[in-house]
Amino acid sequence: MPREAYRRTEDFRSRNKLLIACEEMDFTWSDSEVKEFVSMWKAGISIEQMAAKFERDPDEVLVLAIDRCRADSIGKRSGGARGVVSEGVAV
Repeated sequence: MPREAYRRTEDFRSRNKLLIACEEMDFTWSDSEVKEFVSMWKAGISIEQMAAKFERDPDEVLVLAIDRCRADSIGKRSGGARGVVSEGVAV
């Protein structure tokens, strides 16, 4: 289904009370952070380890992973979001 099919119309929004999901989260990333994320992703670093490195909520990192996957900057990898680098490895 095309992405546009998921978008709601302005008419719908004007008639209903809206919830802004995850409003307390920060989904902004600098260019250097995005480049580091892509490098870490390709190296097999887990979402949890990246979150610790960036001092971010793991869900913020996960949303960046979704964004970068949709932009074809990253792809599937061994271990998925958990990666392949063991938890004892410093990043």
